[in-house]
Amino acid sequence: MLKKVLNDFFSCSFESEINKKMMYRNYEFELSKVLFYVKQLLEIDFDDFIQYIISNYNVHYLTSDDVLQYSDFTDATVNICKSLKMFGDNGYRFLEIGKMLQNDGVIRNDMAYRKYGENHSKTAENIGLLQKIEYTYYLSCLGYVLEYLNDLELTDLINRLILRNRLVQRLIYRSVNNGESSYSFECGFLKEKTAIRRKSNIRKLVQKVEISTKKFKPYIEKIKF
Repeated sequence: MLKKVLNDFFSCSFESEINKKMMYRNYEFELSKVLFYVKQLLEIDFDDFIQYIISNYNVHYLTSDDVLQYSDFTDATVNICKSLKMFGDNGYRFLEIGKMLQNDGVIRNDMAYRKYGENHSKTAENIGLLQKIEYTYYLSCLGYVLEYLNDLELTDLINRLILRNRLVQRLIYRSVNNGESSYSFECGFLKEKTAIRRKSNIRKLVQKVEISTKKFKPYIEKIKF
């Protein structure tokens, strides 16, 4: 049972099935089914997720999409899901999402709104909270149920979702197997300025993993930034 749930989580197979159904207007969201799936994930020890990554490692290359860029991780997770749901989850593009998230009364130009929307939408999609059809973003089944979780459940789920990021997986795997790993080395394919700009984002994700793990904490601590 443990292996099946972990397989479903990292392959996104369970979620993909529900996500496809969510695109049909007559679909009645299977709330209890998705919440039961989330409950199963939260009952699995965090270290079992990391062990799964190590035992089933298959990150053979990285792209710029794996090196997440965001300004506010809460905007890229809780707030983006809350905003899309509040506005009806009818499908939104970067500009619209940027305006939803930056609703502090400060007037910005469309380029700034669009970039903010892009960075936070792509981050949410990367870990499984949004889904995309062409250039339009919708909630995934996990993004839809965030509001039903308490603060501890929310944190625990999001920290597990971070482990889906391929760069985070690579850094963890290399550190466990080689005794250390390096962000700069793994992101050498990026322009230097881009790698430097995104470094703090990935460091923050790794720090969340470090707080959540016990068994693998000594290895996570050896990831260099």
